[in-house]
Amino acid sequence: MRRLWLTVLTTLLLTVFIGGSPVLAEMHTAENTKAEVNLSVEQKNELAKIHKDLLQNKKQLISKYVEYGVVTKEQGDKITSRFDERYDKLEKNGFVPKWDGSKKHKPGCKCH
Repeated sequence: MRRLWLTVLTTLLLTVFIGGSPVLAEMHTAENTKAEVNLSVEQKNELAKIHKDLLQNKKQLISKYVEYGVVTKEQGDKITSRFDERYDKLEKNGFVPKWDGSKKHKPGCKCH
């Protein structure tokens, strides 16, 4: 009896994950047909404030890592400059992140 339940459960899981779920298929289709989002000035200002707060907290965290010797001053400066670059890019895009799902990795990248 235990073996029967295990077989039924395994078959059900494989059907959902290999055969594809209608929900996942719908999400995939919705991603491909994304419409352009235009935020109001108020919405952009609210998002800017939140992002600035996050940026400040991240910089504070990195400075503590530098203070405690976890990372060097040069590494800390590089990390915080990348934070600034990302914020500038986000600001340029009107605080709408560009999540296209097609990350381009450099040769030799150990991202996966």
